[in-house]
Amino acid sequence: MSDVSINRDLLTTCEQFLEAHEEHVSDYLDQYPETRVLELPLDELRDYSSELATDWRNYPEQVTNHLAQAITTFVGDESPVPESTTVRITGFDSGRVYDVGQYRPDDVADRLIHIRGQVTKRSKRKLRDETVAFECQRCGRFTYMPQSGNSLQRPHECAGCERQGPFKINDRETTMRDFQHIRLQTLPEESERGDTEMIDMQVFDDLVGELNPGDRAVLNVVMHARRINDDSLERELEGRVRSITKLSGDTSDVDVEPYREDIEEIAN
Repeated sequence: MSDVSINRDLLTTCEQFLEAHEEHVSDYLDQYPETRVLELPLDELRDYSSELATDWRNYPEQVTNHLAQAITTFVGDESPVPESTTVRITGFDSGRVYDVGQYRPDDVADRLIHIRGQVTKRSKRKLRDETVAFECQRCGRFTYMPQSGNSLQRPHECAGCERQGPFKINDRETTMRDFQHIRLQTLPEESERGDTEMIDMQVFDDLVGELNPGDRAVLNVVMHARRINDDSLERELEGRVRSITKLSGDTSDVDVEPYREDIEEIAN
């Protein structure tokens, strides 16, 4: 498959999908800018185009970015253009759900999967640097470095004076996100021979605080194989949560009705 991040056909498909489900975009635009998250059900994405759903699983960030860009086709000249829109695909395929630990790591590494489990702990709410602004102390030019992983990524040289710094982080120009760690474990009834496995997840933005210890949920997660340290050949899985479907507990603020049949099937 070609790189969907530069695929104009994909953008056209995303525009056509939103046109066919205009009510979601209209509801979002009515609430903008109070909300900047457009939620789209996976079952509607899949029913419209199985290829689009497959692209989302293989390239979740690129596809949701294309969907966010496609929103501009609905905005007239007199309306504000939604900036920094996040598109979130909600729901899950019941036949594609993994329980925590019941998968081969190399089968799920760097993939988007549905994973079911129970929250055992969560960290306090934090801020995480998304793009760090490094200010050159020689010429004053900013170098903006997107961050990933768990270590600060620094520039090698200044794009202005082409010197290797020194650099100073400018917090006012640095963009940050709400952030939280959660730990998910195998449901007790799904543990084999009493063995329970756990995996750490990263939660961002408005999903921070959605889950409490004891909650059961199916999460749409991009699984990353994180190197234990810079010199290690070993990696461990860590997930970045894209959406949450609660299976039990307080669901008063979560619309689970579109996924009721899937939830009942997987919970039994």
